[in-house]
Amino acid sequence: MTGDPRPRRRRRANGEGTIFQRADGQWVIRLDLGDRQGKRRRVTRYARSEREALDELKRLRREYDAGHLVATGGRM
Repeated sequence: MTGDPRPRRRRRANGEGTIFQRADGQWVIRLDLGDRQGKRRRVTRYARSEREALDELKRLRREYDAGHLVATGGRM
């Protein structure tokens, strides 16, 4: 018996990306592109709503799977 009325959300597997809400209400999307030369590479985007954030994460995943997002040596 839990006192939390929110529905349980599925935990994402490694490499699927993450979505969280900042204290100011903005949503953050992060997708890990792996590492290059010992440094972790991530893509970070922002959205106004959770729905927009989920859509953006799906779009980033499609781009990454298609090979359009790659871990580069410079800043992203």
